[in-house]
Amino acid sequence: MRIPATVIFALVMGAAVHAAEPPALVRARNAYNAANYDQAIALAEEALKQKTDADVAALIGVRARLERFRLGGNEADLAGAHSTLRAIARQRLKPREQAELLVAQGLTLYLSQSYGGAAEIFDSALARMGALGLADRDRLLEWWALALDREAQALTPERRRATYERIAGRMEQELRENPASVPANFWLASACRNAGDVDRAWDAAMAAWVRVPIDLPGAQALRQDLDRLIVEGVVPERSRQQPRPEWETVATGLKNRWDDFKREWE
Repeated sequence: MRIPATVIFALVMGAAVHAAEPPALVRARNAYNAANYDQAIALAEEALKQKTDADVAALIGVRARLERFRLGGNEADLAGAHSTLRAIARQRLKPREQAELLVAQGLTLYLSQSYGGAAEIFDSALARMGALGLADRDRLLEWWALALDREAQALTPERRRATYERIAGRMEQELRENPASVPANFWLASACRNAGDVDRAWDAAMAAWVRVPIDLPGAQALRQDLDRLIVEGVVPERSRQQPRPEWETVATGLKNRWDDFKREWE
């Protein structure tokens, strides 16, 4: 499956600024939030030289380097982020910054293709996300699922199925709290399909189509992903549950049912 269009590759760093923070640190935050990563790194290094809030400055620099690596692929950025992360003292960070540190550690592992370890750290970060709002939680939830999805590709069929069942279970829990969560709606349907439960994947996709308001950010992309999931994955796999001579007829019938459903809920 294509990576869903709902993926967002960064959590916005905290915008709240304390009066005691040096100007370079304030400007570094603002540059990061504006996606000006070169400037954010330079300003974070300037704040580091002042040895005031050095761990916060280092964290901003790490997050900027990770984003710059993601965009440009320069291995020096990933290596620099990795090296700096090890020197940051968690105990000197405020609670939100501790959550951001976990996100940075998870992203570093993910971008280094250590997907299982990244998922474990994202899970720890999710436990600290209560005060950040639904949008930030959804971004991190997407990362967690995506990391497990990548990890599952290298597992045996039995362990792969268990991994997708784990994703599905987590998304069930999220949807009880936030029924309109875009990533939870997508990943419940996708994980059910990848775990081999194509009947539930069909039902979960229909529920997601109805449950997420069309004017919600990411809803249009979600519908595109759900449509692809059904047409390219669920329909062929459900049709193959029937005797081979019936595959084409069953697939056509399922596709027509899906198209009728979409028209009813446009």
